Amino acid sequence: LLTGFKIDMMDKEQRPQLRLRSMFAERQDDELRFQWNADGNGLELLETPFCKSLDENTFAYLTQYNSVPGFLSSLTLDLFSKQTLAV
Repeated sequence: LLTGFKIDMMDKEQRPQLRLRSMFAERQDDELRFQWNADGNGLELLETPFCKSLDENTFAYLTQYNSVPGFLSSLTLDLFSKQTLAV
């Protein structure tokens, strides 16, 4: 798990989805889902129960900077800190 996420490609007709599960997630069913946008040149985050539970500051990298890598990095650091502080 070099990226910190288990990534599965899910075939959804013409617009495949990516399911990401963090190695630092609190629950096994915590997942993010991305889908290729209509133009096919970027990803859009789909709503999941896990997404709804995230702090809105985590989404700043998506909403302000349109950066999926920044968002995933922020999320990884947040989940990591929660896990290590809880121990």
